[in-house]
Amino acid sequence: MPTVVCPGCGREIPLPPDELSLPSITCARCDSVFVPSTHQLLTPAVPDGSPAEDAPPPPPVRRGALFVTGGAIALTLLLILVVIASRPSKGPVDREQALKNLKSQAGEVRRAILQEDHQRMADLTHPTLVEGLGGRTKFVQRLESMAADMKAQGFHILQVTFSEPSELVEASGEVYAIVPFTLEMTAPGDIPGTHPSYLIGVSKDRGANWKFIDGSGVAGDREKLRQVLPNFPSSLPLPAKQEPTWQKR
Repeated sequence: MPTVVCPGCGREIPLPPDELSLPSITCARCDSVFVPSTHQLLTPAVPDGSPAEDAPPPPPVRRGALFVTGGAIALTLLLILVVIASRPSKGPVDREQALKNLKSQAGEVRRAILQEDHQRMADLTHPTLVEGLGGRTKFVQRLESMAADMKAQGFHILQVTFSEPSELVEASGEVYAIVPFTLEMTAPGDIPGTHPSYLIGVSKDRGANWKFIDGSGVAGDREKLRQVLPNFPSSLPLPAKQEPTWQKR
């Protein structure tokens, strides 16, 4: 009968020929597990023939760490997919919907003016302008001071009427438009008058949300405007500055 030698303790083990092809056998003396055909040791020998249960256990496989690492990778990939999916589409602007949004949000400006809602006006104003005037708190304080000064001088805003916006013009990933409007107001002595002006609308998300700048502060000066909106398109005309007109009595 053929014999195989245990690689753990050197014991010769008689083995029938048909068992030489077994994937592994265990030595009865040292509990070493090895491949009989190649004598490859699969588990270490137990010294001095002591029981196998006294042998130190093999180092644990850190399955939890592998699971956590795999989970972190999966979560990272998921977040990347979410970010990609949430990016604005680079396709053509839905001009009909963008124009509808523009008119609706310009209407919010109208309500903020008439209701003297300065916090809401800060929300609707282009953030570069807000920050340029010292941040949101100082911007709101400035609007409150201007409103108080107007009332103290006897001026009152009665109505804000918007006209049709200009065409929408894209530049550097943003959408721009001009929204003309007319202020109806009274001067000291209740003298009625009107003041034509306009808003400059800017959208960074293909026309979904709009921020505005009061055109009266620009007065048709493109260089001044580009200090706030450096990508303002040269193809979009700026209305000329107009002075208020008052009815004679």
